Amino acid sequence: MKKVLFSSLFLVIMLMGCNEETYNNAIQKGLDHIGSEEYQKAESAFELALEEKKEDVKATALLAQTRYYQEALEDMEEAELEAAAEKAEKVTKETEGSEALIKKAEELVSSIEILQTTLAEITEEYESAMYQFEEEEYEDANKIIEDVLNKDLSHPLFQPVKKEMEELQHDIEAAVIAKEKEEKEKAEQAAAKKAQEQKEQSTKVNLTADEALTIIKNLNDWPSTTTFDLEPNLIEWGEESYYGIYVDTHVDESNSSTSILRVDAKDGSVYDFSRGEMIPVN
Repeated sequence: MKKVLFSSLFLVIMLMGCNEETYNNAIQKGLDHIGSEEYQKAESAFELALEEKKEDVKATALLAQTRYYQEALEDMEEAELEAAAEKAEKVTKETEGSEALIKKAEELVSSIEILQTTLAEITEEYESAMYQFEEEEYEDANKIIEDVLNKDLSHPLFQPVKKEMEELQHDIEAAVIAKEKEEKEKAEQAAAKKAQEQKEQSTKVNLTADEALTIIKNLNDWPSTTTFDLEPNLIEWGEESYYGIYVDTHVDESNSSTSILRVDAKDGSVYDFSRGEMIPVN
């Protein structure tokens, strides 16, 4: 009977020793997997440790940390930053768990803060580019966008604003093309208008101002004291153009007169306009 009891006690001790060894090995492997960032393997190892020691504080803490940290990483990848920060905070509160995981969780929180700050800066730059676009400052707007798009925007958090930036860039390109087209059309219209005006002017004017003045001087045998004052610009009268010339025939105080003559710029006809009417002279 004593021999049976001794054998049973020995077996229990042996089994307890095996369980303790399995537990310790599982804990160590789990910690090693954390070090190599193999978190699923670490989770499995801690689950095994709990199978060996039910409700063990350390194994429970390590398992919770590992699960929370993996969930935090998944939330980060899905751009759920607030959820990721909450999970990371839970990792840091497990004081009975892994110091390495606590450090990683703290680094994760710092990364989240950096991402949030970067997103705020990019959003502000987008709004600035949009303002420049609305002000038709297309070059300035495009420069802002190019500077932003040259940054690392691979994180899912930045994808929405990146898409908006790219769409705005396309809008700028379209606006620049439309503006260039409009300016080209205006330039062509202005050139056509100028050509038409020159054409119309050429049909109205055959004489130069000097030629018109010569016609007036040769019109009469003017006294030597006569002075001629030529209007510098053409005078439009109806559909015709004229040169205006003031003729002062001052001989002496008792013999002087001033005439307003007009010369048809097209055919050289002369008219007296002294009384406000076009009276033919030649």
